[in-house]
Amino acid sequence: MNGFYYVYILVSETNEKAHYSGITRDLMARLMEHNQGKCLHTAKRRRWRIETAITYRSEVKARPF
Repeated sequence: MNGFYYVYILVSETNEKAHYSGITRDLMARLMEHNQGKCLHTAKRRRWRIETAITYRSEVKARPF
């Protein structure tokens, strides 16, 4: 969906106790970046899957969540 902000929580497939949260405008592209090791915070616990994603029209509302 274009024009939305996604607040997401990822869970590591190698260690289900490891979680990462973030915000993005392109959820699937961001997941791909995490799984390719392009994010320093998540590179060591690859592969990741989306646990939760919440959609907002406004970044102002998404950020505090």
